[in-house]
Amino acid sequence: MVRVFILLTAFLASFSAAQFYPAYDDIGCDLGASYYYTGKPVTLPSMSYHFKSSKEEEALRSWMERIRIIIDGHHYNGGKPMTLPSPAFKSSGDEPNEMEPPSWMKKLPLTHSEQQPSQVRSPKLSCVHITEKGKDKELDNGRHLMTSPPGPAKESTVQTTVVEKRFVDIKKNSKDPCEYRGLELRNGLRVLLVTNPSSTGCAASMDVHVGNCADPEEIAGMAHLCEHVLLRGSRKYPTKNEIYNFGVYRNGSTNYEWTNYRLGASPACFKASLDRFAHMFISPLFDGDSIEHEVEAVDSEFRNYQKKDSRRMKRLYRTLSRPGHDLRKFSTGNRETLMDIPKSKGLNIRDEMVKFFENHYSSNVMVLCIMGPQSVGELERLVLSLPLHEIPNRNLTPKVYEEHYYGPEETACRVDVIPVKNESFLEVNFATQDCPSHLYSCPYRHIQLRHCPLEEVAFKRKVSVAEGMPRLLESNDFKRIWYLESKRADQTFHALLDLPEVAVDPQNQVMLQLFTKCFEHQTREDFCDAKGARLEKSVTPRCRGLKLSFSVRVRNMCHVFVDYMRRLLAFEPERRVFDIQLDALRRKMDNFNAEQPYEQGERLLEYVLTEGGWSHRQLLEASGSVTFERLVEFIPTMWSALHLELFMYGSLAENEVMQLCSEILPANNSGARPLSSDELKPPREVQIPAGSYFYEHKQSVHSNSCIVFFLQVGGDIHSVTLLYPLALMMRVPASDTLRAKEQLGYRVVAEARTFECTNVHGLCLTVQGPYDPEFVEERIEAFLENFKNTLMGMSEATFRKYNCLEREEYEQYWKEIETKRYLFDVYKLHRSACRRLKKKDLINFYEGKIVAHSDNRQKVSIRVCSTTSHKELRSVQKNGIDEIRNLEHFKCISTPESVDSMSEDALRRQPERCSEGTELPVEGVELSVATFHGTSSKARLHLISYSWPRVRDALRSVTYHMTSVDVPVAEGARERVKIWGSSARA
Repeated sequence: MVRVFILLTAFLASFSAAQFYPAYDDIGCDLGASYYYTGKPVTLPSMSYHFKSSKEEEALRSWMERIRIIIDGHHYNGGKPMTLPSPAFKSSGDEPNEMEPPSWMKKLPLTHSEQQPSQVRSPKLSCVHITEKGKDKELDNGRHLMTSPPGPAKESTVQTTVVEKRFVDIKKNSKDPCEYRGLELRNGLRVLLVTNPSSTGCAASMDVHVGNCADPEEIAGMAHLCEHVLLRGSRKYPTKNEIYNFGVYRNGSTNYEWTNYRLGASPACFKASLDRFAHMFISPLFDGDSIEHEVEAVDSEFRNYQKKDSRRMKRLYRTLSRPGHDLRKFSTGNRETLMDIPKSKGLNIRDEMVKFFENHYSSNVMVLCIMGPQSVGELERLVLSLPLHEIPNRNLTPKVYEEHYYGPEETACRVDVIPVKNESFLEVNFATQDCPSHLYSCPYRHIQLRHCPLEEVAFKRKVSVAEGMPRLLESNDFKRIWYLESKRADQTFHALLDLPEVAVDPQNQVMLQLFTKCFEHQTREDFCDAKGARLEKSVTPRCRGLKLSFSVRVRNMCHVFVDYMRRLLAFEPERRVFDIQLDALRRKMDNFNAEQPYEQGERLLEYVLTEGGWSHRQLLEASGSVTFERLVEFIPTMWSALHLELFMYGSLAENEVMQLCSEILPANNSGARPLSSDELKPPREVQIPAGSYFYEHKQSVHSNSCIVFFLQVGGDIHSVTLLYPLALMMRVPASDTLRAKEQLGYRVVAEARTFECTNVHGLCLTVQGPYDPEFVEERIEAFLENFKNTLMGMSEATFRKYNCLEREEYEQYWKEIETKRYLFDVYKLHRSACRRLKKKDLINFYEGKIVAHSDNRQKVSIRVCSTTSHKELRSVQKNGIDEIRNLEHFKCISTPESVDSMSEDALRRQPERCSEGTELPVEGVELSVATFHGTSSKARLHLISYSWPRVRDALRSVTYHMTSVDVPVAEGARERVKIWGSSARA
C-alpha cells in the first residue's frame, strides 16, 4: 500500500500543473470495463480533448501514463480497497471541443463510450491477484481477471463498452491442446479466440452470412465482386495492397450463403494487419478504379474455370434446382453481367455495390475467428484494442429458405453430361430432410467411404522433429536404415525403393504406375481394421522407383508396416483390376490438354527440370502396348535389382527398429542383386544453358493462355538463401502490376520453386490470361527491369524484415535422405547465411541471375498458347530468345555430363524416322552409364532413345539384339560408354 500511495501522490502532484474542463463526469467502463477491487469499482475519468498548447497535452499524457502504471503493475494484496480520484479538467477555451484523441492515446486500451454518465452502472465484482508457484496468473477483462462472487458461472455477462458476453466454458476434445474463448461484442459481432501453442503465426477469418443467393436480379455476381473490392482498401487505409507490406497473406471466397475473408501474419505485425482488416468492414473504399479492375479480375476468373468439369457440374446442379429459387442464379459473374447489362439498364455499378453492402453486411451476421500462439487473454486484449466494435450493426435478418431447392418435379430424373476431359463417372444425388444432425454427421459420406476408405486419404500435418540428427543404424548392399528418436505418439516410416529397371523405357514406367494402382486397389480393405490406430499410408511411383510413407499412432501396431511391405514385395495383380486401372490411366494421360493451361505449363517445366522421366506424350504412346501378360512378366524383372532407403522416427527403441527392418528385407535377398555405387548416385541438378529459351505448346480446350517463366539461380547456400526473400518481396508487386494494372490475367503468381528430386531452385512467375504468351513474357521482363528500382530504394531495415521470415522445415531430414545428399544441417546453414546477408548482396544477386542483360542468366519459359482465345493476340518484336523445338533434346543438353558437343550436333541433325532395316549413324553419342549388369545395358541404351526420339523405335530394336552392336568402353572415361561404328542396323 505504501507503493500505491507514493504513485498516487506522484500523479496528483504532476496533475496540479494542468487545468482542464471536464467533458463528462465519469465513464468507468471506458478504460477496460472498470478496475474492481473487493467489490468497489475504481472510476476513471473520460473527457473530450481540446488542447491549446503542447504543455497541456503532455500533462494529460503524464497523468494517463501514471494511471497505467498503477493498473498494469498489479500492486494488490490483502483485499484492501484502492480509490483513484476523478480530477476536474479545465480547458483554456470557453467551451469543450470534442475531437479524436491524439495518436498516442489510441495505443491505450481506451474506447469512447456514447453513453451518458447516468447510464453507466458498473457491476460489483471482485478483482484478485493470484500467485501460483511464483508466476502471476494471467489477468483478463481489459487488464484484469474478472471473477464473480463465489459460485460457478457458465457464461459471463459483464456489460462493458465493448464486450457484451463472454463464453469461457467451451467444450473441446480432451486431446485438443488449444484453448478457446468466445466473445460477443456490443455491436453483435461474435468472436472466437483460439490459442494454438504449436503455431508460429497468427490468422483471422471473418464469415459474413451473405453469398451468391443474395445477388440482385439485374447484376449477377455482385456478391463475388463485392468480396473482391472489399479487399482493395478502406478510407483509413486507401493504399492498395498496403497490408502486404507486412508480409501478410489475405484472400477471400464467396459461397452460396456465406462470404469468407481471411488473413495470416506473423505475431509481430498481426495487430496492424487486423486493424486494416477491421476497417474493410467499417469504411470500405469502393472507388471506381478498384471496381473496374476487379470486374476484369472476375471476368478472367470466370474464363479460367469455364471449361473445368467440376465447375460445370456445380453450375448444372444449380440450374436443375426449383424454378425461381435463388440457387439458380449465376454466381461467378463476368464482364457482361457486371458491366454491360447494368450499363444498358442505366444502373451505376458503384452505387449498386454500396447499396448491396449496406443491405447485406452487418456485424450481427458476422462471425470472426482469431487464432495465434498468444494466450486467450492476450488475444482478447488485442480484440479490445481494435475497432471491431465499430463495424455497423444494421440488425439484419438473413433470408431463410423454407422449401427445399429440389422439389418433387426436380427429382427422379437423369442428366447426361458431355465432359471436357475424357473421363466417365456416375453421381447419384438424394435430397435429405432439413435436419442439423445430417449437416454435421454427413451420412452420405459413409457410403463413399466404402469405396474410398479413410486410411487411403493422405493427411498432411506439421510434425515436430526431435533435436539431433538421424543415425545410420545399418548399411549393406541392399538397404540403409536411418533412425531418429522422437517423443511423438506417431510412428512414421519413409521408404524409397530404388528400382533401375523401371527407368528403362516409358513402357516400364507405365507398368510401374499400373502396379501401384492395382496394389492400392486390391489391398484397400485389408488394412481397414487398423484405421482406429490412425493408420496413414501411401505408395507413389517415381521415375527411379517407389516412394512409401507410413504412419501409425499406436506403438504396438508397427508390425502393420512390415505386413504392408511384405504384401508389396509379393504382390500379384488381378486381371479385372488391371483392366480398370489401365483404362483410368489412359484417360488421365489423354486428358493432359484438358487440364488448366497453368497446370500444363507446370507439368512441362517439371519434365524439363527433372533428370530422367518421361513426357506425357511418351507415356501415352507406351500405354498402348501394355498388356496384363507384360505386366506379370515385368514384376519379377522389376524386383531383380533393388535398394531400400528407410527412415524411421518415433518412440521405438533401436533394437525394435532393427527387428522390423530385418523382417522386411533380409540381408541375403534371394533372387535380387544389389545396386552398385554408380547406380545409387544422387540425382543431378539439371542446369539450364546460359541464355533465354522458350517452348511453345498449343491447346484448343481453354480460351486462356499461360506462360510459366522460370529463372534458375543455382543450388548453393548463398543463392537459395537470397531466393526466398526475393520471391516474398516480389509477390505483391507482381500481382499488383501484372494482374491489377495491366490486366494480363486472373492468375498471377510469383514464387520460389524447388524441385526436390533434382535440387533445382529458381524464381517462377506464372501468368494465365487471354493474351498472347509472347506479349505477356515481354511485360514480365519489363516488370523485372522496373523491380530493380524497388530493390535499390529499399532500406536495410525493410530488407531485414523480409530476410528474417523463416521457411517451414517440414520433414527436412527425409528430404535429405530421399535426394541422397545427407546434408542434415542444411537449414542451419541457410539460417546462418541469412543473418549475414546485406541489401547489396541481394542487388548483386538480382543483377547476376534475374535481369535480362546478365550473361549468367538461365531462363526457360513454357508458353501454353490457346488456339481459341477470344482476344486479339498482340505481336511483339523478337528479342533474341531461342525456341526449343524439341523438349527431349533440350532436356538432354541441360543434363550435366549426359552428352558432349559431338552428340549435341548429332541431336540437332534430327534424322527422319526410319523404317526397319535402315542403317542409322550413331557416331559420337556418348552418355553416362553404370557398369553393365545384364539388362542394365538395355536401360542405358534406352537413354539414347529418350534423348534422340526420332530414332527411338530403331534403337529399341537394337537393345533387344545386343549382338549386333559393339559397345567398347571409351578410353580415359571411367563411367562412360561411347556407341561406336558407322552404323547400327535396326
